[in-house]
Amino acid sequence: GLVAIAPAAGYVSPLSSFVIGVGTHVALDAIPHADYATLGRSTVARITLLEALGVLALALAILRKRMTPGAIWCVLAGVAGATLPDIRFVAGLVLNAHDARVVTRATYWFHGFFHADEVSFKVGMITQVTATIVALGALLLFPKSGKLKT
Repeated sequence: GLVAIAPAAGYVSPLSSFVIGVGTHVALDAIPHADYATLGRSTVARITLLEALGVLALALAILRKRMTPGAIWCVLAGVAGATLPDIRFVAGLVLNAHDARVVTRATYWFHGFFHADEVSFKVGMITQVTATIVALGALLLFPKSGKLKT
């Protein structure tokens, strides 16, 4: 949803949306939060998929009357950019074992530059839920006049 604020002129492309998605991932991972390391791999994959679909559905519901036709591609590109850095959580489900290990190592390397230290699960979940609510709430600030252009 934050793709709607790229560039000030109001024009957003799928490429800029993807880049903004990666940027928001980096920014949010720099905030202390809880990862799902204590859960099993298959549970993490299901939770990750459900989270992504749930947030996408809420964002689209909020943006539905705020977008011009075709802007969905920008939203989808932004979601792809925001989730790509955590692809390791589902890599084992869609890639062979060797490629999944390569992807996992690459994502751990990438996260090493900015990821916050671990905090308690309770504190981490509070920061994650708060950040999600703030981000989704920010979407309500856009007028219902189709300001998001493609």
